[in-house]
Order: sequence, then C-alpha cells, then structure tokens
Amino acid sequence: MKKFIMLFFSILMLTHAAGAVDDGFLHLSQTGLYEEFLERVPEIADTVKGIAGIEGMGKITEADVDLDAAYPYYTKASYFSPDIHGTEDFQALVAEQEYYYWLFPITKNGKTALVAYMRKYPISEMAKARYTKEELAEAEAKVGTWVYQWTKVVPEGTDWKSQMLSYGMDADQITLVSAVPAQEAVMGVCVRDGQLTDVVSLSDAMFEVEGEGVEAFGLDDDGVATVQIGDIFSYEQAQDCFGRLELKPGAGDGLIGSRPVYQMVSEPQTNGTRWLWIALPVAVIAAVGIYRKRTE
Repeated sequence: MKKFIMLFFSILMLTHAAGAVDDGFLHLSQTGLYEEFLERVPEIADTVKGIAGIEGMGKITEADVDLDAAYPYYTKASYFSPDIHGTEDFQALVAEQEYYYWLFPITKNGKTALVAYMRKYPISEMAKARYTKEELAEAEAKVGTWVYQWTKVVPEGTDWKSQMLSYGMDADQITLVSAVPAQEAVMGVCVRDGQLTDVVSLSDAMFEVEGEGVEAFGLDDDGVATVQIGDIFSYEQAQDCFGRLELKPGAGDGLIGSRPVYQMVSEPQTNGTRWLWIALPVAVIAAVGIYRKRTE
C-alpha cells in the first residue's frame, strides 16, 4: 500500500513540476526538495494529527498533504539591510540562506494547520555536553536534514500565503521574510518588473525602540509601536526603518519584560520619505511578531 501511495505521489510530482501554479511564490517543484518531502508526506500527516483533533479539523490523512501548497519563509538575515541596493542583492541574500522554513498548510473543516520544517542546526560544543554518546551520534546524524519545528492552526484563508494573495498585489515574485532577523514579524516582499516594490505586513507586531530618531516613528506614550496585518510600505520605507534597528545591548540581552528593545543605529535616508512615516499609523516593525490565532 505504501509503495502504491509513493507511486501515486511520484506521478503527481511530475505533473506539478511541469505546471506549477504561477502565484509569485517559490514552489517545491521548482527546487530539488520535492522528492525529499514527498517521502515525508506520511510524517507530515502524522505530525499534525494530534493538534488537528484538538482543533476540530477531523482526521488528517496523507491525501490532505498538498506539497504544491507549501511555501518558504526566511527569518535568519536582515532582509532590509542598507547594504541591499536592489533586487539582485535581495534575491542573492535569500538564495544563500541554508536555514529557513518550508511551511505546509493543511486545510480541513474551515481551519488550516501550518506545519513548519527547517534544516537542523549544527550542535554547539556547549550543547553537546547535555547528550549521551548515543544521543549525540543520533542528533549529529540529523544535522543539515529537514526536521519538524512547529505547527500553528488558524482559520482557513488566514495563513501567511493566503493573506498575501488576498491583497491582490501586482507582483511577479513574492518572498516572505522577517522584518528583523529571527523575529516573527512577517513581511511579504514584492518584486515587479525586476524591481523591489511593496512590502506587506502579514502579522501583528509590538516593539519598543529607543534612541535618536524615534520621534518620527509613531510611538505611544510608553515608547511602544505596533503594526497590523495588512499595513503596506514601499521597500525603501521598510529599509529606512527595519535596516536601522539592532537589539539594545544590556541586561537580559536587551529584553524588558517579554519584549526585545531596539535602538536606531544610523541616520535616516534623506530621500524625502521620512515624512510619510509621520503620517503612517505605524512606522517600523522590529520585535517579536505575534502570529496570533484569530477567530472568524
């Protein structure tokens, strides 16, 4: 039975590779990873069964795992760095990433379970001390392979890719990235006619910023700013803010309560865009993004 299922998916793979949906997102069939995840379809389905039952999604089977619906999400670099001078630089930074997520949306009974995989990081010398010899050998054998990370359940149509497509942005390519490295403040970056154009916020975020220049960023009385799902910026506006932020050094690695504290590290660009930030309800995103489960 398992061989039959694998043969069925192999036939689908050939069909999909020849005609992947042109929605602007990178698809597994356009990479060398399709066959690897094809073998993991039973694992992906089994991984989500427990939480799917709790969330009322019903029974999840391998047939519910659509590899063509998968999409990548990049979090480990500064995708709005001032060192990015155009589309070529941005795309080169994305392409060189080894550690990023592949997200597998599984939709049933009005809900979507978003299942995330990432390559396993090398094990640090400090961490090795916590393993037995056998455990270390097993863990090191998985380094560089794709391993399960987490699952989120949201109402159908509200996962990050579905949100992005619902806005109908005029884009040839769409890439999901974090506003700042390793923080879940999800941005959809659009490329049209070879140019970086719009940046769309796909998650709500709260952040705290200190330092010179913050008066233009719409902070509240507590020095906290927020961004909402659906806020749209030009790439230059996003770069002018996100690329200028870094974690504030100090006790707790810059943490005050549960929120990282950031500081401005360079002068804003003098390209006439700063006044736009004063008019915007939210001016910068740089903190722990809150990808919260929303009710219908």
